[in-house]
Amino acid sequence: MGNSKGGFTQAPDDKLSAGYNPAQRPWYKDATSAGKALVTEAYISDSAQGGAVCTVAAPVTAPNGSGFVGVVGFDISLDTLTQETGTVTVGKTGYVLLLDSLGQVISDPRHSGAGIPKDKRWLGKNISELPEEAGKALRAAKAGEREVTLDGKQWLTSAQSTKDNWTLIMLQEKNEVFADAMSVTLSI
Repeated sequence: MGNSKGGFTQAPDDKLSAGYNPAQRPWYKDATSAGKALVTEAYISDSAQGGAVCTVAAPVTAPNGSGFVGVVGFDISLDTLTQETGTVTVGKTGYVLLLDSLGQVISDPRHSGAGIPKDKRWLGKNISELPEEAGKALRAAKAGEREVTLDGKQWLTSAQSTKDNWTLIMLQEKNEVFADAMSVTLSI
């Protein structure tokens, strides 16, 4: 929880940079501007672990109604979010990817994790920062196109946007989708 005078309490008590002021952080500013609970866009955390996070944050008023006290929030690591959404599969090749309203990749099990070189990871990057083919494919999928090229393969997509303009994109290799139909056709 943070207040406008720079007071801050957190658990666990991670080391923060010198002069840390919660009132200057995205989670604090967004919640006070909105005047209600929200989930922020992705940003880099100031905690010792660093990394890209989204924060669920809400303004707090005094119980006696005397006014604004500060903002309370909790971080959701994009790595953790990706691990959780990464368990969602569609067939053998399908997976889901999540973009925030700014077009930042906030969950992507295919291009994240320890096995992927840091410069090849997509988490926390905007679509415009991705390799050209990937950026083009995700912009098209987000716009509702049903077939895109990604990683040199044809994928069928389905996209759903939330009221906050986050976009969940489901991708599945086209060959897998049509494999059964092709098998039946060939056998006939």
